[in-house]
Amino acid sequence: MPDLDRLDPIRRLVVDRARECNLTMADLSRVVRKNETYMHQYVYKGTPKRLSGAVRALLAKALEVEEVRLRAPGDDPLPEPGAPRFPGPLGAPAADVPVFLDTDEIDLSRARQFAPRPQLLMGQPDAFALYVSRPAGRLEPGDLAYVHSRPARRGDLVVALKDQRIAAMGVLTELTASHATVGEAGSIPIDSSNVRILRVATITLA
Repeated sequence: MPDLDRLDPIRRLVVDRARECNLTMADLSRVVRKNETYMHQYVYKGTPKRLSGAVRALLAKALEVEEVRLRAPGDDPLPEPGAPRFPGPLGAPAADVPVFLDTDEIDLSRARQFAPRPQLLMGQPDAFALYVSRPAGRLEPGDLAYVHSRPARRGDLVVALKDQRIAAMGVLTELTASHATVGEAGSIPIDSSNVRILRVATITLA
């Protein structure tokens, strides 16, 4: 049995709250969209050493604790919605692309933070970026996907947006005036008459 007294405070908190919430490490791994051994390795093996902001946000929700309690010294905070814009380094692209978790409401006036604007998104004022928390097509947890509103075609990596929430992410396999299908295995049919299909322009890999 693992020696719990050797765990640091954050890992011990994860163990204690998981027990109180009747969740296993495999349950938590699924919550944060990782393989089933991920949280066991994190807690008891120290791998990874740190959790990404997207994983912390999902884990905090499952354990019913504030995200800050899962934040180790040196971890970047997860900015609150409405965070101000910050200029990038001199000569760098402006950090003005709104960033959200893929579980957020996509309200461009209430971004969690702002990311540098890739060249591909110049002149795209409604572009935004998503921290990915679950595998979807070529997207992997931890990726930052930049999204814009140029017309999508079959085979494109897309985000389906309904009522300012992400309804689906993945490869667009079918698109008509009234119907869209997003995904590969286990594809998700969507009524495209009330859903916006947005292309993923580029990805910053995890």
